[in-house]
Order: sequence, then C-alpha cells, then structure tokens
Amino acid sequence: SKSALILCACTVAFSLIAEVLVDTVDVVVQELGIREKLVGLTLFALVPNVTEFMNAIAFAIQNNIALSIEISNAYTVQVALLQIPILVFFSAFYGVPDFVRPPAGLRAVVARVMAASVSGSADGHLPTDPSAYVFALLFPLWDVIAILFCVFLLTYMLIEGKANYFKGSILCLSYFVWMVSYLFEPIRHQGSE
Repeated sequence: SKSALILCACTVAFSLIAEVLVDTVDVVVQELGIREKLVGLTLFALVPNVTEFMNAIAFAIQNNIALSIEISNAYTVQVALLQIPILVFFSAFYGVPDFVRPPAGLRAVVARVMAASVSGSADGHLPTDPSAYVFALLFPLWDVIAILFCVFLLTYMLIEGKANYFKGSILCLSYFVWMVSYLFEPIRHQGSE
C-alpha cells in the first residue's frame, strides 16, 4: 500500500510537471525561434523515456544486450500499436471544436469541460475546417523518409541479433543527423503540398 501511494503521488507530480512543460513550450518556441517539430523530436521524445534509457544502459553494461534492445523495441511497439491509434480515434471523436461542429451526447459534456479551460471562440484566427483538428496520419515527405530510414536502421540492428559499439554509434550519429536535417527542413505553408 505504501508503494501504491508513492506511485500515485509520483504520477500526479509527473502529470503536473508535464502540464507546465507543455504550457511553456509555445513561449520557448516563439522566443528562441526553434521549430515545434524539433522540440517534439528531441525534448518530448527523450525526456519522458529517461528511465527506460537508463535501464537499457544498465542492462547493456551488465552484458545483457538482448534485454537492452527489447526495452527500446517494446516502447516502439507500444507507440505504434497503442498510442497512435488512440490519438487517431480521440481526435476523430473529440478533436473538432464546438464552433466547427455542434457536439451531441457524451461529446457535448467533454466539449463543455474543454471549453471551460480554453478561452475564446471562432474569432477568425482558428480554422473552421474540421480536418484541421483531426490527427489524420498524413505526413510531409521529409517525415516519411525519416520513418523509412528508422525502420531500415532498426531492421539492420535486429537482423543479426547482436550489437556492438559500431552499431550503437551508427544509431546515435543517425539520430543527430536527422535532428540537424530538421533544422534545415523547408518550411511548409498551409495549402502547399
């Protein structure tokens, strides 16, 4: 019972810290001129998984490479098979604001709760097209190339069933190259594809 209480307290503290982090990202992005995608691929991709990375490193140091690789692969499978489908379904049912499509049923309750936390309405600054609020899995070409490259690298890592420092350095270097490439990615404007 003490462990459950500590776990609940840490979960609440982590959610409060995450809320502060999300609220301050817009200010940091605007002040420093950093792209949101770069922040998402570095800060939001690395910080929540620090404990998994530390466990993977600890097991690798103890020469348990298989478990170390499995820890990182398990998170990838979790994102692909659980988190992304939940985001797609949630955005399809609850993502469109009230001024675009009037809510009904359970959606009305959620919309009222969300409207209490969001100020403003359709004042001309927010898009009125419902597709602007739905996570549709339509990615720009550069993101698709990055995903395919990552799948290729993961396959390269797992096909032999063993790892060494060379493969680890290839993974770290490729991550760094992709982060730098997102700094120089062409800016897409709305309506251009």
